[in-house]
Amino acid sequence: MTVSAELKEKFEIWAREILALPDGEMFERLVEAAKVGLVISIKMQRSPTQENGLAVEIEMTTGEDKRDSLDWQKAEDHLTTCLKAYKELVGQPNVNPFFALGVLASIQQRFEKGERTVELYNEIMELE
Repeated sequence: MTVSAELKEKFEIWAREILALPDGEMFERLVEAAKVGLVISIKMQRSPTQENGLAVEIEMTTGEDKRDSLDWQKAEDHLTTCLKAYKELVGQPNVNPFFALGVLASIQQRFEKGERTVELYNEIMELE
């Protein structure tokens, strides 16, 4: 996807604001950008000519929103399969599936409430 000069300028202002944030907040903002397909590359170098002593180069590319390209039916089927498997373990000797069932119930609740994030998709697909 081609990025217009106006969008690139707005992004550079946004990126410079992010660079001024504490590390944790900066990381959270960059992760949010990545969730929607924004790839950000920030290169900082010491520069005696810049006011703050740093020269900053910022590049970005955009792509399709990653959330739209995920196979949510496959995720739902996998979640259902895992829930069924752990429920079948209830009552088996020397097996305690209740912790896993609690985790799965939390994930299922997020899914049923309509959450469709890359994070949730990955959590579902990593279930065993």
